[in-house]
Amino acid sequence: MGQRIRELRLRLGISMAEFGRQVGYSPTHIARLEQGGSVPRKEFIEKLCGIFNVKIEYFTGDLPLGDAMEAKEANADPVIEDVGATEDRHKYDGGASERIKAIRAEMGLSQRAFANMAGVNNSLISEVEASNRELSISAAKKIEAAFDIGYEWLLYGMEEKKEHPVSDKLVSWLWSQKEIRRELWERMEKGEAGV
Repeated sequence: MGQRIRELRLRLGISMAEFGRQVGYSPTHIARLEQGGSVPRKEFIEKLCGIFNVKIEYFTGDLPLGDAMEAKEANADPVIEDVGATEDRHKYDGGASERIKAIRAEMGLSQRAFANMAGVNNSLISEVEASNRELSISAAKKIEAAFDIGYEWLLYGMEEKKEHPVSDKLVSWLWSQKEIRRELWERMEKGEAGV
C-alpha cells in the first residue's frame, strides 16, 4: 500500500510535506506510510481518493494509477468543460516554467514569497522553474486562486484564459449577482460577444 501512496504522490508532483498538508498529516507520517512502517486506515485511503480524485480501485490493485486518475478526470471540472475548453486543454506544453518566472518578475516576488502566497511548496516552484518538474493541476489552481491568473494558461499556454479566469471565486460571486447573471445568460443565448 505504501508504494501506491508514493506512486500517487510522485504522479501529482508534490513533496511529502505538501501531500501531508493536503490530507492533514505530517510529512513524517506520510514517509512512514510510503515506507511500509505504518498501515493506512480505510478512512485515510478514502480521503486520498476524494482529495486527489483517484478511484478506490487503484488502492485495491484493480486499476493502474493512470486508469484510476483518467477515469475520474473524465468527469472532473464540468464547469470548465461547459464554458468551452478545447481538446488541447490537457496538453501540457512545458511552458509553465517561463510563465511562472514572468509572473514573479511582474510582481517582484521571490520564489519563496510567490510559493507562500500561493500556498504551495517553495521547492515545487523552484523545480518547475528549473524545468525539472511539471506543474500539477492542483498547484496551478492554487496559483490561480492566489493571483487571479488562469490555471489553464499556466499549464497549457492558453492566452485567452490568462486573465479573469472562470474560477470558483468568479462562479461563487456570480451566484450572488442575480441581475448580472441574468444579463450574461441572455447575452450568451443571443450569441453576443463581450459584456
